[in-house]
Amino acid sequence: MGNPADANQGLLVISEDMIIRGITELRNCHQLEIRGYVEGDVTAGAVRVDKTGECYGSIESESAEVLGTLAGQRHGQEPDQH
Repeated sequence: MGNPADANQGLLVISEDMIIRGITELRNCHQLEIRGYVEGDVTAGAVRVDKTGECYGSIESESAEVLGTLAGQRHGQEPDQH
């Protein structure tokens, strides 16, 4: 049986009070949740932009769920946008 912590391996959460600016690229994480503010291109296996999240850059992902703001292009499989 696997370690329960393994389920969160590669998970990066940008919390509501976090601001990430001045980056060219954020990549190499398995799963990314954006609840705060990100400026820059994002590459991850799965991306979720929460209702409070703002992403100003492109998303490259196998799956994406956008509930908040995305000002940029989406690449990869067809993302979900609510």
